[in-house]
Amino acid sequence: MKMNKSRTVKKKQSAEPKQKIDPEKLVDSVSVKLLSRGIPYDGVGDSVIMQLPKFKATKYLATINADNFESNLSSMLSLLLVEPDIDPWKLTAGDRNWLLLWTRMQIHSMYHFSITCPHCLFPNSAHNYPLKNVPCVVIDKECSGETEVELEQSKSKVKLGFVTGEDEKEVDRVHTQTEEKREILRGVSAIREIDGRSGLTLEDKMKWMDNLPPGDEITILGSWQKFTQHGPNYGNCPYTCPKCGKVSRIRLPFRPELWYPTIPFERAFGNAADSSDVSGGRDLSGDAGGGSDGHS
Repeated sequence: MKMNKSRTVKKKQSAEPKQKIDPEKLVDSVSVKLLSRGIPYDGVGDSVIMQLPKFKATKYLATINADNFESNLSSMLSLLLVEPDIDPWKLTAGDRNWLLLWTRMQIHSMYHFSITCPHCLFPNSAHNYPLKNVPCVVIDKECSGETEVELEQSKSKVKLGFVTGEDEKEVDRVHTQTEEKREILRGVSAIREIDGRSGLTLEDKMKWMDNLPPGDEITILGSWQKFTQHGPNYGNCPYTCPKCGKVSRIRLPFRPELWYPTIPFERAFGNAADSSDVSGGRDLSGDAGGGSDGHS
């Protein structure tokens, strides 16, 4: 397997005057570092200006569920992103999930759930987990906008890029139609070119993947995770048992309260989710979620 890293050429900034920011949006605004370091975006630095969440934005968290996860996230980010002027759908999945976690921490920094210690079996029925302890993976400084992989069996050359919100929208659509696993669809959606052919639909990419020799598909999915990895890793959170003191690595349970702490709007807007998994079946552990073992 040969891998060639090639940074996407940055476009020159236009000479047009910079759009003025509404002064009201700068009130209660802070700079937030991107876990992607801004590498995937043209003309964007390593941080964004975010407005602290207010009612209009946080109600998207209070009503989030498996069906509206991506659209609610984009709607919330469109209200909170002050600068740069970037479409939330074009942000990487790792950055989107990080900004979602950051917003949740501004509302309430703790997450309440029950857990049994895997070492001493102590049942902690009211554990308060500090969300600041969620491991967040920052992308490697050497990561480029695209990575080219030459497959050993088929000898095809594949260019891989970052999975964005727009890609996630396509993953949702194809998953609904085919019931194909999301994690596979997300990895395939990262394909930008196949032997020089670009502009392929997710269905086209899946058909091509179905005819690959054994092992090549693992190379593609593994390379995508390795070179674009960034974001919160909800599947590898440290937990210290209050009884035996031993530290374990746990996966945070996905319940509505992970995104909104008390769900005070349930009567007005309905249940935030019908099941305990409000991520819509997504594994929010890695890029494309972002961290180290698969998806945001």
